[in-house]
Amino acid sequence: MTQITLNIPEDQVQFFVELTKKLGFEIDSKSEDVNEWQKKTVQKRKSNLKENPELNVDFFELTSRVEKKFKL
Repeated sequence: MTQITLNIPEDQVQFFVELTKKLGFEIDSKSEDVNEWQKKTVQKRKSNLKENPELNVDFFELTSRVEKKFKL
């Protein structure tokens, strides 16, 4: 079975649900809830980066440093 994921704007969800029902599609509406601890962790990391911007390193810069250090 093929599964397709769509991102629907909140103000269009009801319209989309009604449309898919009329067309005979099956809808499995799942909300990707984020746990409270995950929200707190992200907020803590964002605050840490604001307070210490020197800790923010571009991924490609970081990989370049690792390659140089370990002569890869």
